Order: sequence, then structure tokens, then C-alpha cells
Amino acid sequence: MPKYTRSYSQIEADVSIVGTTPTLTIGDGGAEDTSLVFDGNAQDYYIGLDDTDDDLKIGRGSAVGTTPQMTFLDDGTITVTGNIQSVTGSGWRLLDATAVDYHVATICPANGDYNTGLGSNGDDILSIVAGSKRGFTVNGQSTALISTASDVLAVSNTLEGHTGNLAIRTAHEVITLTGAQTASTTLDIPAGSMLLGCSLTVNTAVVTSSATNTWDCDFIGGSTTAIAAAATAGAQNTKIDTLIVPEIASAETNIEFDAPGVETFSSGAIEAVVYYISLTSLANA
Repeated sequence: MPKYTRSYSQIEADVSIVGTTPTLTIGDGGAEDTSLVFDGNAQDYYIGLDDTDDDLKIGRGSAVGTTPQMTFLDDGTITVTGNIQSVTGSGWRLLDATAVDYHVATICPANGDYNTGLGSNGDDILSIVAGSKRGFTVNGQSTALISTASDVLAVSNTLEGHTGNLAIRTAHEVITLTGAQTASTTLDIPAGSMLLGCSLTVNTAVVTSSATNTWDCDFIGGSTTAIAAAATAGAQNTKIDTLIVPEIASAETNIEFDAPGVETFSSGAIEAVVYYISLTSLANA
């Protein structure tokens, strides 16, 4: 192969490589980086073979291996640092390689809407995210329908326009127990809702005035159904999961926690999640 050897050359003209099989070879087989550098005004870029790991890299700057944005590994893998974005007409496609969180959309399908798409935390959990809210999650063992905004799974009618719906809902509160014989939530589950059950956990150990350190609780307002029986342990992480025979709340409903006998609560905190079904009316004619 004919060679032109010189320590430095500058060509001030367009160059064409012609022939039966036109080839430009950079490098001589030595253990060294080889590259093609684009010398820009504000930013340089390179395409180069990094001798450190024998990978082909495209990156910013002029030194091979510095700030690589795309890397071609010798096993055929292609890695990307940063985002992939392409524009076709008015549509956008985005791969956000910086986000590793199932609450964040990393593959976004349309219109520059970067908070809606698919997300993953890199731990075998995949989620559908809409408006930065995780709505549907799949992991290795189960699936879950979740809304981090309002904790609602709703069924509606397309022809009607989705204004009315039947919704399975949850209501959440952490209630602090201190200085009284009872304590009540402010969940305010609406009248007419169908109550399904409740999950409780003791976040901070319950302490009562005579050191019995137990408690119980019931629905109040639109229901009086018991949730946790008398003398429930006040130890931290005590858990209660109660399914009830579905009943319609006759009025706004909450939970009342009671100390034993005439004792009062000295300290403690209990976390509560109530499960219920509600209906939303159709729109006006």
C-alpha cells in the first residue's frame, strides 16, 4: 500500500479517496489510541479506537476516551451515555439513560412529553408512568396498579366520555397518639362509599398512662365496624390487616383509636390505609 509519511501535514482542499475498494486506514497496528478528530470552534468531537479497552468510541473533546457518548464494545454491545432523541416531523422519541427510577419515565413515546412513558429502577421492576405518576408496575412476582397522586384504580365508559367511574381507592394517614384516651383520623371517607378493609402498622411503639401499652380501633361516623380488637399489642411494627364484609358508609367515615380502660395515650404513632370503593357521577347533559 502506498504511504505518505510526515510528522505533520495540512491539506487545504477537498480530498477524495477513489479506487475499486476505497479505504482510509488510521493506525499501524501499534498499541496506541487512533482517532479522527473534528476540530470545532466551540466544541471538538472524535471518533476513535481506545487502546485501553479496545473499544470504538464517539465522544466530546479530542482525547480518545474523554467524555464518550457512544461506545461500541468488541462483543457487539453498544452503550450510550446521556439521552437518545430523534425528531420525525412533530413526533419525539427519547431514551433518558440518566434516570434509574420506576417513578421516572425513561422511554418517552411522544410530543416531547418527557414525564410520560416507561420507567425502571434497574431491579426487575417496570412501570408505566403518566405525568410523573407511576400508574402500573410489574415486578418478578406480581403486578400492581398504583397512582402516586390519588391512589385510585378507576373503571369508566369510553362512549360516555370517562366522566363517571367506579373507583377502588385507598386513604392513608399516620395518627399520633398522645395526651388523650382516644385519637381519630381525618381520612374523611365519603358517605356512600363501600368500605372493604384496613391495614395498620405501629410506626412508633404505643405507650399508655398505666403502662398497659395496648390499643384497639374501630370505624366511626358512617360505620362502627371493629378493625383491631381490644388489647392489641403496642410494640413497634405490630401489624393488623382486616377485611370486612363490604358495607356502605352511611356518613363520612374515619377511624378512632382507643387506649385501654380509663388510660390515656402517652405516645405512639400508627399508620393506617383504608380500602374502599366509590362512584363518580356522570357529567351533566
